[in-house]
Amino acid sequence: MTTMTAALEAEVGMGNRHCYVEDVAVEEPVDALDFADRTRWLLAMTNRLVLLSEAHSYHYASVRVEAWTAEPPTQDGWGVPQEVALRLDEGSVELWELGAGHATAGPLVLGFDGDVRARGYRRGGREVDAQAGIAHGVESFLVRFWPDDQPEPR
Repeated sequence: MTTMTAALEAEVGMGNRHCYVEDVAVEEPVDALDFADRTRWLLAMTNRLVLLSEAHSYHYASVRVEAWTAEPPTQDGWGVPQEVALRLDEGSVELWELGAGHATAGPLVLGFDGDVRARGYRRGGREVDAQAGIAHGVESFLVRFWPDDQPEPR
């Protein structure tokens, strides 16, 4: 049976249109991000996920991260999800705003590490730019992690 084992939710500043979900093992600076594929908003690197906003102005997005024992069900009401595979060295993640110098929230212990899958959802980003001032919680992200038990292709 697939169950959610842990969750973390916080408002995270979306500097330069993105924020990070990072494994606590991250010590290296962020690699250059490739924004060429405008259809991708969930980007994976070793020990790091990047969440890209639809908004063009600085704002605070609501970000929820969940750990699941196996592939979770899809979430209704969020639109089309995106899915990625990545490696997490420690299996404990934090939410980071670009340039903040410290984690915004976390750590969240996932209960697994190594090769993992993540499915992300987002909504509300287009409404952010219509807000007066700095928007809070208008855009939302949901990211679900689970262990990747798929065998390596041969």
